[in-house]
Amino acid sequence: MFELIKTFLKIGLIGFGGGSALIPVIEKEAVIDKNFVSSEKYTEETIIANITPGALPVKLSAAIGKEHSGALFSLLSAYTLAFPGVFISVILLSLIATMDKQGLLLIEYASIGISAFIIFLLVHYILKVLNTSKTERNYKIIIMLASAFLTCGKEIRALIYEIFANIPQDSLGKAFLDISTIDLLLLVFFIIFTVGDFSKYKNSILKYIRISLCVIISVFFVLLSGKGTGFSFPLMKNIIMYTMLLLCVVFTYLDAKSEKRSTNKIDIKGTLIVCSYFLAAILIFAAIAYILFGSEIIDYLKFGIISTVTSFGGGEAYLTVAHGLFVDGGFVSSDVFYSQMLPITNALPGPILVKLLSCIGYSFGAGKINSIGAAYILAILGFTIGIGFSCISYFLVELVYKAFSEIKVFISLKTWILPVICGMLITTMISMLSEMIKISITAGISNYLSLVVIVGILFTVYCLHKFLKLNDLIIILISGAVSIFAMLIL
Repeated sequence: MFELIKTFLKIGLIGFGGGSALIPVIEKEAVIDKNFVSSEKYTEETIIANITPGALPVKLSAAIGKEHSGALFSLLSAYTLAFPGVFISVILLSLIATMDKQGLLLIEYASIGISAFIIFLLVHYILKVLNTSKTERNYKIIIMLASAFLTCGKEIRALIYEIFANIPQDSLGKAFLDISTIDLLLLVFFIIFTVGDFSKYKNSILKYIRISLCVIISVFFVLLSGKGTGFSFPLMKNIIMYTMLLLCVVFTYLDAKSEKRSTNKIDIKGTLIVCSYFLAAILIFAAIAYILFGSEIIDYLKFGIISTVTSFGGGEAYLTVAHGLFVDGGFVSSDVFYSQMLPITNALPGPILVKLLSCIGYSFGAGKINSIGAAYILAILGFTIGIGFSCISYFLVELVYKAFSEIKVFISLKTWILPVICGMLITTMISMLSEMIKISITAGISNYLSLVVIVGILFTVYCLHKFLKLNDLIIILISGAVSIFAMLIL
């Protein structure tokens, strides 16, 4: 138990860069170093975590905890990973009115070095995925680059504007595609399930029908999902999206039937037990909050659940959901949300969904209910909601996935989803580089020198790992200290 908690506490402390960025971090710490689960099992967990709503890192930690030690450890793993970022975020939010900005700036400066370490791990993870099979490597590279191309339009423009400060804003125009993460994943699943396993078909006409459906519908979906294509027809997109989902179900059923395989046995009881643990934690703190503060907390509880189960695509996607529910809903002012909560939660490690939901709870309790006690209790309630419904969503979807995991198309899914995730990680790295440059510019360093400094820190991390073979925690401490020193001196 101690090793499990210690490992996820460490991940929670170094978890800068958002949900997807922590996939290789969790793999290294919990899978490779500690062997809590096998690499094959972790790959399966990564797939499920990416297709379910909520905070990705806590879903992965909960899945590993359950697989390794059972339901209770699933709860402990998820809570341990999210705790450091949430705790520091709420404390800083409570102190922000009385403290100067120097403390937050030092955290931001240190985040440059820690982000450099995360980028190093991301590159290492991508190379590992590409090298798993030499015969499939070229195909995986193409899929990875295509995924990055479809999703990185906004991020690559932001990076260019940060590097070349003399370029007028919006001079590059809008990205033509720049589709969301969840739209990309839906597209990938549709292609995989529609194409299926053609080796068993003797009738070539059926092949061409499935390929034609796949190409035509995919092209229309990409055009309707792209933010800069000019094809903004929500109703048509929804029709195509539900058609894609229906076809996925139909083709999965046909493939399963043709393979004459029965579905795998699934552990419904185990799933219900672990879900009940997360739900019980939410209900305990919801009951405490209701007894102490009455019905005023019901809307916060309701919106917290809605915001979690509708949050696909990582932290950035959650910002839109949170704004619509909590800022427009009057739980927190726009000024506090954007000038206090976002800088704090972006500068600190851990899943942004859980940090923001906790901070919103704190602000709502301190403001509208006007009670410090309410503030901390609602922060804890937000903490349990964000983790609980992320993990409940994960384990319910896992049941369905396990039932069909031996069908050939699901085996293909395990092979081809990882290059897609690698493409998404390239987009994440571009976004992280942009944020690193932005922080260094605010420290008074020119944009070109900022890029040189960041490349230098990245090279330092590589040398510390490659040649000195230092412990990861030591590398993180050194890279964080180097980035603080660079920002203060330069």
